[in-house]
Amino acid sequence: LRRESTGSFHLSDAVPLERFETLTQEQRVDSLLPADTFVRHLPILDLDTEEGGRILHGQWVDLIGRQEIGNFRLYQDARFLGLGTVDPTGRLTSLRLLSI
Repeated sequence: LRRESTGSFHLSDAVPLERFETLTQEQRVDSLLPADTFVRHLPILDLDTEEGGRILHGQWVDLIGRQEIGNFRLYQDARFLGLGTVDPTGRLTSLRLLSI
C-alpha cells in the first residue's frame, strides 16, 4: 500500500530523501513548504505589534469590537506566529505558536 496523496499534497511534488541529502543547507530550506501550509484552511487574523507581542508572551488579547470567533492562523507584519482561538467574549488565546 502506497499513499500517493493526502489533501492537496501529492507524492509527485515531494523531494526524494536521496536528493534532499545532496542539497546544500540553503537548498534544503528553500525546498521546504512554509509552516502555515498545513493550516491554510483556517482564516487569517492579523495582529498589530502590541497584540502579537502579548500572544508571543503567553498572554491573551481582548479583541473587543471585532467579529471573529473560532480558530485562526495568527500573523503579525505578514509573519506567521501560529494558531489561536477567539471565544465568544472576544478573547484571543494561543493554541500553538512557532518557536522562532
